[in-house]
Amino acid sequence: MTTIYSPAEKGFDERLASIDRCQIALLREIASDHGRRFTLKGGMAMRVVFGSMRLTKDIDFDRDRSVSLDSAKKSLPKALLRAATNAGIRQPGAEVTKASGTTLRVRLTGRSPGGTQLRFEVEVSGRGALASGHRRTEIVIPPSSYGMAPFAVEAYSNDMLAAMKIGAAMSDARNVPRDLYDLGDLVLAGADPSSILAGRPAEALRRIRGQALNKLDLVGYERAREELLPYLPPEIRTGLTEASWTEKTLMVGEAIEAWVSKALQSRDQSRGGTRSPAGDDR
Repeated sequence: MTTIYSPAEKGFDERLASIDRCQIALLREIASDHGRRFTLKGGMAMRVVFGSMRLTKDIDFDRDRSVSLDSAKKSLPKALLRAATNAGIRQPGAEVTKASGTTLRVRLTGRSPGGTQLRFEVEVSGRGALASGHRRTEIVIPPSSYGMAPFAVEAYSNDMLAAMKIGAAMSDARNVPRDLYDLGDLVLAGADPSSILAGRPAEALRRIRGQALNKLDLVGYERAREELLPYLPPEIRTGLTEASWTEKTLMVGEAIEAWVSKALQSRDQSRGGTRSPAGDDR
């Protein structure tokens, strides 16, 4: 059971507070529509299941194969509009911006109760959710000011979230501070994705181990200040100094190296691996 905080009470501006309320309302709508057939991942999973203090820009799910693309394409915009109404969003609009065999993306636009323009996207992957052993059902308790009853959400385990975040952080086409920040939280929480990583090719694991710290160093403190700080509560922003960011980078880099080494050792011992999804977390 996870009780999440109200951004308005933590000093966030109206835009982010309104987006968060709409996002939480959307989770409730999707849980009602699809139950366990949509699995939450990425930044929103870190917020409502893990308990991260970081707000998320967008929302990502994995869609079970029992839910067709057409069904999701019809239901998701409607769920977004219901969530927007619940959150007091003015002039809401929901537009499908991508619909392929593997990816559905829908954008919500509108104005906050105070008139500020806002938008966020929801992406649903159709590759199919993974084995239930890497998922969990969590009861989410929204802030009392949201006027929503608690609800159940399906999400990935800490170990799987860490494996996904490693995939995102090590991607050649991606270099974002939130991956490093979230991995830091997962390290401190004792996550161990080594058994999941063991399902990846040995060559890919050795490459990750050899490049982890250098890849994370590319994020840099200035980028973290620009892209990450706006999504952290003001009380936490002051503690994110260049020195603390360097320390976090080292901690995460060392953790990835240790997890990958353990995964390689498991492969050498002929332990069975588990498929790990491509990282695409927000």
